[in-house]
This record gives sequence, C-alpha cells and structure tokens, in this order.
Amino acid sequence: MRRNHGEQGTLTLTARPSAEPELLARLRGLTLRCEIQPESASVACPGRERQDFVAELAPLTGAQRAALLGTFALALADPDPKLRLP
Repeated sequence: MRRNHGEQGTLTLTARPSAEPELLARLRGLTLRCEIQPESASVACPGRERQDFVAELAPLTGAQRAALLGTFALALADPDPKLRLP
C-alpha cells in the first residue's frame, strides 16, 4: 500500500493491484499472436485465441471475475498499448 498526499495535504491510500500471473501471461501471449490495433480498438487473431479467451471468462461468477480485476488493472497500466487493449 502506498501513501499519496493529495491536494491540500489530504492523505490518500492506494493499494497496488495483485495479479494472477497465468492470466497476465495469457494477455501478453495474445499481444504476440494476434494483430492488435489500439487506434481502432480491434483484435484479430489467426486462430480462435480471442474467442477461446472470452469463452473461458464468460462462465465465471461475479466473485471470480472480481478476483481478476487486479490483473486487468495492471494490464491497463502497462506501457505497451497492445496489452491495454485485449
């Protein structure tokens, strides 16, 4: 947890998101195998990688999806724009 001093000396605590290494690796793998166009927010894979990935996430319960939010938060903060898109 980090302490940030905001405007006018207020203290804000921000937790660093935790990541699921396997999910983050799968996201990184998609950026290598698929053609990702950040400008148009499109993902085109040579096979069914994107559809299979979505199909794995779809049946998860709300609690299971919530547990993955830290991983997606890290991906969205990654300097690689292709990782921020899938």
